[in-house]
Amino acid sequence: MQMRKGSDVITGDQVNLNAQGQFADKNAGQNKVVTASSSLVGLDAGNYELTTTGQVTANISKKQITGVLTAQDKVYDGTTSAIVNGSLNASDVITGDQVSVGTTGQFVDKNAGQNKVVTASSSLVGLDAGNYELTTTGQVTANISKKQITGSITAQDKVYDGTTSAIVNGSLNGLITGDQVNLNAQGQFADKNAGSNKNVNVSGNLTGTDAGNYDLLANTSAQANISKKQITGSITAQDKVYDGTTSAIVNGSLNGLITGDQVKLNAQGQFADKNAGSNKNVNVSGNLSGTDAGNYSLQANSQTQASISKKQITGVLTAQDKVYDGTTSAIVNGSLNGLITGDQVNLNAQGQFTDKNAGSNKTVNVSGNLSGTDAANYSLQANSQTQANIAKAKAQVIGNSLTTTYNGQQQQVNGFTAQGLVNGERAEVLTNVTATGASAISTGNYQNQVSGHDQNYDLTFTAGMLKIEAPLVDPKPPIGPEKPSQPNLSIWQDLLGNPYQRAIHFAPQANKPKQSDNIEIEIIGDGINMDGIHTLTGNF
Repeated sequence: MQMRKGSDVITGDQVNLNAQGQFADKNAGQNKVVTASSSLVGLDAGNYELTTTGQVTANISKKQITGVLTAQDKVYDGTTSAIVNGSLNASDVITGDQVSVGTTGQFVDKNAGQNKVVTASSSLVGLDAGNYELTTTGQVTANISKKQITGSITAQDKVYDGTTSAIVNGSLNGLITGDQVNLNAQGQFADKNAGSNKNVNVSGNLTGTDAGNYDLLANTSAQANISKKQITGSITAQDKVYDGTTSAIVNGSLNGLITGDQVKLNAQGQFADKNAGSNKNVNVSGNLSGTDAGNYSLQANSQTQASISKKQITGVLTAQDKVYDGTTSAIVNGSLNGLITGDQVNLNAQGQFTDKNAGSNKTVNVSGNLSGTDAANYSLQANSQTQANIAKAKAQVIGNSLTTTYNGQQQQVNGFTAQGLVNGERAEVLTNVTATGASAISTGNYQNQVSGHDQNYDLTFTAGMLKIEAPLVDPKPPIGPEKPSQPNLSIWQDLLGNPYQRAIHFAPQANKPKQSDNIEIEIIGDGINMDGIHTLTGNF
């Protein structure tokens, strides 16, 4: 805003234009309205009247900020999913603005490898994201390490045949569903002689389309029997997942049968109890059947061992919304899926908000554990995080007030108090609340306005008041020779001590002559309580 001094100001006059302005809001945009004000200053300013025309506008351009994207290394999981993190240059973001980086990413393929390219994308999020423009540089890479899997290589019992050859079987644990990987296993007995639980040197390697994504950890030795030429039965039980029963699937094998003989081994078995555990006793029995069964005497084991692995169940942990209470405490509920009917299992859930502040969809770190008679038979898989809301607590901000008596000096009141703050918090936490304060010399009521906002409180505001009252008036009575009658002053005593029910108090003076039968009293001010008006009569 400029003043055309050459044409409008008389030569030699000292007049300047003092101008101020504020944008309507802080956000970036084009042709934004600026609220401008101006005044004339200088020795001769009082001789001029300023006229300004037109609306003032200007632009606020977006602030350039830089960000860095990184991807986390991971263990091979059969997918191209990638966890991408983004960070902003802290010096680029204006203090107090809510801006963060939202990221997504995918590896170029699923396979294990070093410095693999990750296709990443990013965007700004947050209340103030629209005021910034993000620039990221550099290629994002990360590693996919091989997944370690276990191989179990076992050797079959055999009847002595004069060689060290062994038939070995291999199984894999930990493969990603759908991957094509095989375990090739080989083995040899330590020697050719008959014996029980003989050492078998075993080895294995992985083959298949996806073999390169795995590291194999397998046993290098196993045990098996070379039995004498006789008929023996070996009854084994299969491992199983806990199902709430003692039922067992058992297998039986016969060794020593003469080629062509028709003999079968029928096997049955029951676990000693239903509970999960390793190397649990299984009571087994067997009998022979078939055309040639009567020609053999069976010697078979009556017990074997097998494992009942824990049944994996899923737990869902959720947190309840709450009103801001100044703590991170959270009430967490949990539910279980996959329990065997009748089992007594409870899910004990705990949780904490990541911070105490009010907000929507806030992260809650949760955990849970199982309890109950049958809890040891289950393995819990549950979420470690959930979301819940912390609503703002309600609080009232009240401007400070002062009632005083006019003294001809500048009097003032400032500040505010707050009611409804939680957890011992005081008004000092309301950093975004301000009070205008009130200052005056003359009698009257002047408001101390309060306003603002807070992250954790839903605020209501009540203005304070500076009330400057007129002092009590003690008017001079009329002068007269006669002694005036005395009014009953006792009815005024309660009023004199109450600042909100003051009345005019006067007393006659006997040494002054009477000037009039009538007295006119003008009461100036506001806030006068007119309840219970009293009238004094007499000669004054």
